[in-house]
Amino acid sequence: MDAPSKRVISTGLSVASALPLWSLWPRPRRTVVNTPQYPPAFVTRPDPQTVYVGKRAVIQCVITGSAPVNVVWLKDNQVLPKVPTHYQTSCEKNKHTLEITKLEVADRGLYVCKVSNNVGTAECSMELRVIDKPNFVNHHSLEAKQHCTAAVHCQRIPRTSHHLVL
Repeated sequence: MDAPSKRVISTGLSVASALPLWSLWPRPRRTVVNTPQYPPAFVTRPDPQTVYVGKRAVIQCVITGSAPVNVVWLKDNQVLPKVPTHYQTSCEKNKHTLEITKLEVADRGLYVCKVSNNVGTAECSMELRVIDKPNFVNHHSLEAKQHCTAAVHCQRIPRTSHHLVL
């Protein structure tokens, strides 16, 4: 018996020419770089301040953490208004600033800077004390003779008395 013979059919094309050229080029490796993400943290925190009525207060903090960060300023647990008021916020690099112009007694309170990104949240707070200018309630005329001692009684709220000698 004869062994079966193998039959080869030729199309006249080589294997390489039957495939598109781009399929033979080496494929670039896809490199996935996992950039570490960091939650926000405060590098510097604002100190408490005591400022007079009519002056300005500047509250600053420096923040680190992965971008993008969202910064929100609060006063006594209430978000400060976005519309232009005497509260002005700004950011230069990682330094975030809240400026309060022409302070009023109503501006005293606890201010919080709350920062968040897709990894976490951080906040810091500071107390702003606003000192009102003295207010004289009872205006009295006083006459004094030259080279004589005159005593004036002043009362400060709350319940502290002082004597002023002119």
